[in-house]
Amino acid sequence: MIVAAVVTALLGTASAWEPPSADEIVKKFLEMRAAAPKIVTADVSVALRTKVPDTADPNCIYEGVLQPKGVEYVITVKHVISKSLVCGFANSHKDSLLNVVRDTLQSVAPLPERAKAMALRMDRFDLVRRDQKAVGVGDHTDWLFLLEGKAKDPSIDPQAFRGWFDYDQGVWTEGMLTYSWAEVDTRLKYTRIENVWMLTYQYVYSKKYDSSLEAVYSNFQFAP
Repeated sequence: MIVAAVVTALLGTASAWEPPSADEIVKKFLEMRAAAPKIVTADVSVALRTKVPDTADPNCIYEGVLQPKGVEYVITVKHVISKSLVCGFANSHKDSLLNVVRDTLQSVAPLPERAKAMALRMDRFDLVRRDQKAVGVGDHTDWLFLLEGKAKDPSIDPQAFRGWFDYDQGVWTEGMLTYSWAEVDTRLKYTRIENVWMLTYQYVYSKKYDSSLEAVYSNFQFAP
């Protein structure tokens, strides 16, 4: 009888819990990004792989610095490590490749000023919560929600997105972004720095071009 009463109580609590709406999830994500410390500079290493598996050595590695410029990120390459003949061809498209990293970064981990501006423009997207799951993180559990968003104006980039958001940490963990030029899959990892979750690993893959970009961020310097 005692066990039955406990189970009934737990079920009652679960049924009474209402998950946040899609708008509430995005609002919290943007609020936490807006509250993040302002990055002054960070080191970045971007590995390019074209038509090879992720376990293969990269074709090129671009090492440089990530800095903010207004509400956008800027990546300045300081050193290129060539690992194959493909790198010579890729270098002529270096800026376009790094723009893929930068554009994706601005969507999944916007700068504080950009997050504040995005919060005022979320009505440009139709948002839907598709799924949810609980994931153990250390000694506690986080709730993750799968969201889909579609731009009402097709001229907006990204035109659509589908991704898992960690509601407790206020971060985007993985998903897909649809741009005017292609769809890209992305996976992300974060590290707790300055009492906030900072993006330290970013993976971007385009099936259309059968190419991936793997960015690692380190040595963050923040504004006082």
